[in-house]
Order: sequence, then C-alpha cells, then structure tokens
Amino acid sequence: MAWLFDDASSEYLSAAFTGVTAAPLTMSCWIYPDASIVSGVMFLGAGGSDNNYFGLLQSSLNMRFRAHTTSTAESASSGGLTVNAWNHVCGVTSSSTSRYVWVNGVQATENTTSKVPAGVGVCEIGAWGRSPRDLFFSGSIAEPCLYNVALNSDEIKALAAGASPKTVRPSALVYNPPLIRGLNDPVSGVVMAGSGGSVVAHPRIVYPSRPHVMTSVAAAPAGLSIPIAMHHYKQLMGAN
Repeated sequence: MAWLFDDASSEYLSAAFTGVTAAPLTMSCWIYPDASIVSGVMFLGAGGSDNNYFGLLQSSLNMRFRAHTTSTAESASSGGLTVNAWNHVCGVTSSSTSRYVWVNGVQATENTTSKVPAGVGVCEIGAWGRSPRDLFFSGSIAEPCLYNVALNSDEIKALAAGASPKTVRPSALVYNPPLIRGLNDPVSGVVMAGSGGSVVAHPRIVYPSRPHVMTSVAAAPAGLSIPIAMHHYKQLMGAN
C-alpha cells in the first residue's frame, strides 16, 4: 500500500472527509522522500482556503506537524528524516494547546499555542490542500491513517516499528485508505480521488493475521492400536 507522487506533475490524492475534524486526533504514515524539499505529506483542513487545517509537512530533513487558523502553531523535529529510505512520521494533538510531531519513533518538542481550526472537511495526501494547492510531495507515501484520539507513545512506537494501523487502537481508527487495488477506504467508506501517481512497493508492515480454518477429522474407531489409528488418520487426510 504505497503511492508514488511526482511533485513536478502536481500529483496528489484528495477526498471529502469529516470522520475527525478537531483535537484529539492523530495522523500517521510512512514516507519515502526522494528529495530534500518542503512538501505536504498529509493535510486535513477546510480545503480551498489558506486557513484552518492540520498537517504533516516535510521541511528538508525535518518534519513539522501544524495546526493553523489564521496563523501557525507547530511542533518541529530536529532532523530525523532520511532521503531515499522509508521513514515513519506522525502528528498528534490531544487538545487545542498540545501537539507533537514524531519521526521514526522519536518525539519532538511539544507546541502549546492555542489553535482551533474550523470547518475541517477535506483530507489530502501528497500535497498542501490550501488555496492554491501547492507543496507537492516527491516520493512515496504508505499507510496514511487518521485516528480520533491522541495515540500514546507506545502506540506510536508500534506504528513506527511496522505495525498496521488496523492493529493499533482499531476502535479509534477512522481513516486508512489502501493505496493499491483502488482508493476506496474500507474503514470510512470514503473514496480518494487520484490526480496522477502510481502504485509502488511499500515498507514492511505487519498486518492482522487471517484466521485459520481447521478441518475436523473423525476419530478412529474405539479399540484400534496407535499404529492402526495413525493409518486410519492418514487415509482420512488423503481423502480430503
């Protein structure tokens, strides 16, 4: 589940989304940047406006998690990103006065400026969805997701270690679009609209295991010795 974006071609994914519109929330994904630039990774905002949004922004080798009304409040990492490699990035806000950015399981300094973005209703991946849309991402993005809670440090570290979002606080997971075999998100029912891009290989993710269906085998007739019972079992298995 990864999507390759070409910033020179202004490629991005977008959808109307109101599954979470205010703190607390968590946005998380894996990114494979192929350039050290300023680019939008995930954007949740009013759409078509310069104001009112939450977002994860690549800033060269740093990450920033922003809450913006008419001005910006952000938590920023001090480095941490590696170009041409998979990196896990995450933004968490527990309230209007608390937000953190995480890079590869490492938490940056908290920002405590009060911000309450209004009218949030659009999610974009691979661009900054303000007006006009800009800061297009260059590289691949995998496992984008949104939670309607502020995940704790152990949960964020689990995501950074490769756990699927579907295995981390699944009751609070509200958005996790597959970026392969279609853009319909089975979690929210929302369909992303694609504007360019293509499916590529994704990082190693540990997905929920499928249940195993066991076939019952009839017991050997009473009184049979163990060798005969084993022979009876092998005959039954060979017949299935």
